[in-house]
Amino acid sequence: MSAFPARYPGTCGHCYGLFVAGVLIRYDEDRLVHNDCQSGFEEFDATAKICPTCHLTLPCGCEDD
Repeated sequence: MSAFPARYPGTCGHCYGLFVAGVLIRYDEDRLVHNDCQSGFEEFDATAKICPTCHLTLPCGCEDD
């Protein structure tokens, strides 16, 4: 299916980035995605260490303070 303008804001099914109404989106199987999004789903790394301050993956920079 070809790209079409989004009627409503939403979330990309590939990169999980937001899109606003009017931006070009398309269907990839049953998910709405940015028209130019080439990103696939990222696997969650359950072994990653998370910073208790900012909740980003370590090293995040909080420990530098």
